[in-house]
Amino acid sequence: MSKNNGKDRIVKLKEEIKIINLDFPNKTDSDKSAAINRLIFLLNDEVAGIRRMVANALTSFCVVEDIQLLSKSLAKDESVWVRRLVARILGNLGFAEALQPLSKCLAEDEDVVVRQQAAKALGKLGNVDVVQPLSECLAEDKDAEVRRFAAWILGDLGFAEAVQPLSKCLVKDENVWVRRKAAEALGKLNFDGVVQPLSKCLAKEASEDVRRGAVEALKRLKTVEAVQALNKSLIEDASAALRRRIAWILGDLGFAEAVQSLIKSLAKDEDENVRREVTNALSELGAVDAVQALNKCLIDDASALVRRGAAKTLVSLGSIEAVQPLSICLIEDISEEVRREAADALGLLGFVNAVQPLIKCLTDDASALVRQAAAKALGMLGVSDAIQPLSKSLLEDVAVAVRHEAADALGGLGVVKAVQPLSKCLAKDKDAWVRRCATDALGRLGFIDAVQPLSKCLTEDPSAVVRQGAADALGNLGFIDVVLQLSKCLTEDPSSVVRQGAAAALGRLSTVDAVLPLGKCLTEEEAGEVRYNAVDALGELGFFDAFQPLSKCLIEDASAGVRRGAAEALGKLGAVDAVQPLSKCLAKEKDAWVRHFAVKALGMLGFVEAVEPLSKCLIEDVSEEVRHEAAKVLDRINTKKL
Repeated sequence: MSKNNGKDRIVKLKEEIKIINLDFPNKTDSDKSAAINRLIFLLNDEVAGIRRMVANALTSFCVVEDIQLLSKSLAKDESVWVRRLVARILGNLGFAEALQPLSKCLAEDEDVVVRQQAAKALGKLGNVDVVQPLSECLAEDKDAEVRRFAAWILGDLGFAEAVQPLSKCLVKDENVWVRRKAAEALGKLNFDGVVQPLSKCLAKEASEDVRRGAVEALKRLKTVEAVQALNKSLIEDASAALRRRIAWILGDLGFAEAVQSLIKSLAKDEDENVRREVTNALSELGAVDAVQALNKCLIDDASALVRRGAAKTLVSLGSIEAVQPLSICLIEDISEEVRREAADALGLLGFVNAVQPLIKCLTDDASALVRQAAAKALGMLGVSDAIQPLSKSLLEDVAVAVRHEAADALGGLGVVKAVQPLSKCLAKDKDAWVRRCATDALGRLGFIDAVQPLSKCLTEDPSAVVRQGAADALGNLGFIDVVLQLSKCLTEDPSSVVRQGAAAALGRLSTVDAVLPLGKCLTEEEAGEVRYNAVDALGELGFFDAFQPLSKCLIEDASAGVRRGAAEALGKLGAVDAVQPLSKCLAKEKDAWVRHFAVKALGMLGFVEAVEPLSKCLIEDVSEEVRHEAAKVLDRINTKKL
């Protein structure tokens, strides 16, 4: 048949179905039967589009009285295609009257796919009466795929009556995938009696795939009884992969009843991946009863992977009893990764009795990665006993990463004694990364003793990154004595990145003396990024002395980004005088984004003097976004007036 002929027939059939739909309620019973038989006949058409159209039509207008005609076709039509489609139609219709013909079809039809469609259709009927024919199919059908369909549907239906046939199938069916589906289906039936067949399956089933299905089913049940079944399988199952999965499930379910079996598995399981998953599960459960077993594992387990897992879990449990075994592990373990994990764990636990082993590790360990972890841990503990060893590492350790971590740790101790070694590092360390970390640490410490070394670094260090760090640190210290140094850096440093840092730092000093150098920067600095930081700093300072340079910058600066920053800064000044330059910006500025920020700044100021320029902007501005913002600001100002 040609494609065009098929298309023509589809168009004609569409019209025919439309007419049938319109006239169907008024037809006599014989006429209705004729129409339905006509459509059923077309279910066998060689054109797939026609078959689909007919199936949809029958589903849409058939009523319960028509079940008999469809049932007759389902039982007697010679065409497999027709029987398949009729079975699907009966399921879609959802009438209880379809139970008998679909059950008969499921039991007797010779075609596998027809029986599958009948099983699906019975599932769509959704009432408890379908359990019996599906159960009989599950027990008797010769085709494994049909039986698998039946098991799947029984699980989805969710009736207690399905427990017994599914349990029987789980034990007796010869096909692995049918038994697997039966196990999964039982997991959807949360009724008494479900755990027993699943537990028996775990104990006696030869197929790992079926046992996995039983494990997943028990996971779905989420009951103490299910956990007890999983506990037994965790110890006894032959498959390491499945035991690992069970360990994960026990941790995820969160029942305390799993702890003892997990502890036993940690001690006895031969597979390191299972034991590692057990440590994770114990962590998820918060199993403080497992601390002793984890401590033993940390020292005795042959697998570095498992020892690392034990260290991680001990941190989550937070017990002081873990400090001693972690300390032994830190000093004696042959694995660099395990020692590193132990150092991290001791820092995170936060007990001061870990300080001495961490100091020994920092001094003696051959691995730079482990020493780095020890330095970090000492910083986390935050005790003054760590100053000397951290200072020694900062100044003498051959590894850049260790010196960097030591600098960061000293900055977190919060004691003035840390200033001297950090200052010495700043002057002598050859690595810019370490020196930059020292500037950050000095800035965090907050002591005036750091001003002199940081000021020297700001002018003399060869690295722009380090000089930028020094500028940031001086700003963080907040001592107004450094205005001169930062102002000089702002005008003289060859790196725009450093000058940006100096501008930002001046803005954090909260002194009016910073206004003049920042204002001068706005007129003399070539780099737009630096000028932007300068206007931002002037806004943060909030002194009226910044009004003039900001106003000039708003109108004259070549960079739209800087002008936008100037508008925002003027809004932060809170002075009525700022209304005039912002209004002028609204009238003359070509960049819509700058005008948008000028409107926002006028809103921040909130003065009634802004009403006139904002009203004009609302009418005349070419940008919808600017007009929208002007309307919002005017509404706030008017509300404030009221």
